[in-house]
Amino acid sequence: MYTFDFVKQAFQIKNEQLPTELHQFFYPVTITKTTKHDDSKEKNVVTKQLITENQSHKFHSDLFGDLTVLTHDDGSLWFIGKEVAEKLGYADTDQAIRTHCKGSISYPVNLTGQVRNIKIIPERDVYRLVMRSKLPTAEKFEEFVVSEVLPSIRKTGSYGQVAAPVATQAVELSRKDLLLLALKSEEEKESLQRNYDLLGTELSQAIREKSHIASSREASVMGKLARANDKIKWQDEQISQLEAKLSSPKTEYQYATVLAVQSRLKHLKVSGLKLTYYCNRNGLVMKDIPDDRFGVVHSYPAQAWKEVYQIDINAVLNKVA
Repeated sequence: MYTFDFVKQAFQIKNEQLPTELHQFFYPVTITKTTKHDDSKEKNVVTKQLITENQSHKFHSDLFGDLTVLTHDDGSLWFIGKEVAEKLGYADTDQAIRTHCKGSISYPVNLTGQVRNIKIIPERDVYRLVMRSKLPTAEKFEEFVVSEVLPSIRKTGSYGQVAAPVATQAVELSRKDLLLLALKSEEEKESLQRNYDLLGTELSQAIREKSHIASSREASVMGKLARANDKIKWQDEQISQLEAKLSSPKTEYQYATVLAVQSRLKHLKVSGLKLTYYCNRNGLVMKDIPDDRFGVVHSYPAQAWKEVYQIDINAVLNKVA
């Protein structure tokens, strides 16, 4: 009785190509190259022809072109190593994969009728290539993978534009900031009180010497006194509001941006790339926060800060100097 292994070995011994109709019994995925017309422009697009254990997805970036991703039934994601290395500017892609990729494996793929083994790499090796790339746009490639490719596959099972959740950006005002505001208001109040006392003394003197001063001076002093009194009342209200915030329980922070932590821990150099790598490797969700400088920045979960930098974001953001 002829087994599949026997048939496959026989074709290899004869140095003949395995017939296409037998591919489904030996190769997990068969991929063919077709031509797709788009507005009189011809583009080569790789599409899947046969799906068994894995599924292949195509992603397009105007900056990097097409990116192929293979998804396995166990949920793992795989990338074509040479394709990723080329997009990250490696001159010798094979050397880059051997040097930097720890989980690469050989994988049989049928391109234009010829079966050949290619190196595919897991998600974590993509980040290794990104971190060691000298290409100026390497970080943009990482953003393309992290912000578009991975969320699209994990949320829908295939590539598509997924509406990003609208994140409410809370004003990160620490207890130190509140104390400084309260102190400033208290100092202004004391200054106003001193002016108030001086005006009161001046008014008393004006009354005592009313026969010697013009009535306009008395009216001017009364006006200044009234304005000072109103300002003191306003300062009292501001101080009461600040004291209420200080007496309230500490805010429980679930997420924090690099800027929020870096501004309080100036001695520590924080890398958003390391936090992004940890979140993607462990399946943690990052939030997108509007930013005046970059448009949008990531806000990372407390667990990522704890594991990567041993930082308790609540201790940092609620710290009083």
